[in-house]
Amino acid sequence: MEKRSLGRRLITILDFVFSSCIVDLMGDLNSVFSSNLGNKAYNRSIILGIFLYCFDRHIHNLSDIAHECQVNEVLKIFTCGETPSIATLRRFLTDSDELVVKKVFLYTLVQLNDLGLLKFLRAFVDGTDALVNGSKNYTLKKDELKAMKLMKEWKLQHSGKPNSIKRVIRKLKVKERMFEDDEEISALIRLILGRIKLYSKKNLRRINEWEEIFNESDKDYISITFPSAVMLPTKKGNFDFGFNLQEIMTENNIIITGLLLQQPNDNLSMKDLLLELKENFTILRELIEKYGVRRNYKEIEKMLEKAIFVFDSGYFSDENLEALDQYGINGLIMPKLISRQINNEIREKNNLKTNKKQKTGKLTKKDFQRIYNAYLCKNNRKIVLIQIKKINSAKNKRKGITDSMKEQAYVHICYDCSDCLIQSKCLKDSKFKIIIDRVSTLKYEMINKFTQQKYLAIYQERFSVSEGINGYLKNTHGILHLVGSNKPAVKNEIQIRNTMYNLTRIVNLKGTAY
Repeated sequence: MEKRSLGRRLITILDFVFSSCIVDLMGDLNSVFSSNLGNKAYNRSIILGIFLYCFDRHIHNLSDIAHECQVNEVLKIFTCGETPSIATLRRFLTDSDELVVKKVFLYTLVQLNDLGLLKFLRAFVDGTDALVNGSKNYTLKKDELKAMKLMKEWKLQHSGKPNSIKRVIRKLKVKERMFEDDEEISALIRLILGRIKLYSKKNLRRINEWEEIFNESDKDYISITFPSAVMLPTKKGNFDFGFNLQEIMTENNIIITGLLLQQPNDNLSMKDLLLELKENFTILRELIEKYGVRRNYKEIEKMLEKAIFVFDSGYFSDENLEALDQYGINGLIMPKLISRQINNEIREKNNLKTNKKQKTGKLTKKDFQRIYNAYLCKNNRKIVLIQIKKINSAKNKRKGITDSMKEQAYVHICYDCSDCLIQSKCLKDSKFKIIIDRVSTLKYEMINKFTQQKYLAIYQERFSVSEGINGYLKNTHGILHLVGSNKPAVKNEIQIRNTMYNLTRIVNLKGTAY
């Protein structure tokens, strides 16, 4: 059964690579890579097929892919005995036009649509860590970049060899004596001597590249080998350089958008994500008109308008809610209040420590269950919404802010606290208890949605979809480690990985397309 499945996927890859759309797209790349000098360039269709085949077999390292071309009989037949080098594979990722590679991925949606499989009422969004080949121990700080500029000005650089390094150190010692009264330069020289290997010819040539990265961000340090990557708090509890991979998936496990972001978390990612989604479906329309059998784009547009986009609590922020509202997307974001409440209930059932904090023994707002337009106390007495007050805050005076984004005071009151056994531990010593939420209308309405079972049921659907897709993209150690050596390369890599995933879905959903 496994051999039959592999055979079907292989046929699917071949059919895809030599389809009219991909041949046209790879023709655009071939014209870029062709040259009258040196050896004849490999056909880009062949290189794409190699990546798809190896990614399908969970072979991701470039050296392993190059080795597979030498020993795998299927690839030998496919490449007519040619064995592309690691440099050739790397160049395909690094130098290929990002728009062309994105169209390669989007053509999988054309094929799925032609088979009647591109249908969705839900779209699930999830982020995962995509780590890069940039050691967290090999970084460059702003002061070190300043020191590099000084070394370049003095024309002091080494080749990396021991004698070359010793020569530079001797000259630096002379400079140190010359500038002993200049505190700033003396400090830079000490910094250089403490990490002398950093100041090589190779690294000094990259000063402009690194300076541009520092100027574009508020980073204090960057990865030397992969400067555009960001330091991420990984799910393993550590920190590492990488990107925040955002995937949008349908309920039948089809990827419709994949995007690498430099924000380390999800609470500011919505606008970039929705812009990417809009661009993808604009391109998809063009591809359907040119290469599709079914010209049903209006049907797809209606699905997009009606679909509910489901997000976890990491996306629950004013900025993300505002973006959903601005683009008219029907979004469902799990509020952090509800998420914490559900997690604590699960932990209590399993006799595990909860995240509740009680410093004084008094109950806080977090101890009350949130229900529709109200809270529920431990004695099942409702603290109901009775008033919404306008707030005159600096945030509400922000230019261009909509009424739905303005913060308001939602006042909840429990009028009947008589004979309550926990009254002494309750919020305030008064005849009735008050809870005030200072949130935007969008946030309050989203919290209300998640007090209703139908929305909780929709949210539960996301786990099998997002876990399945993220699990496919990760390696055996549960980590998604990108092999590309720069930002264009990893963006192209993700598109190719997503392409192979969707091709696999064609096989799994249809059994066989032939």
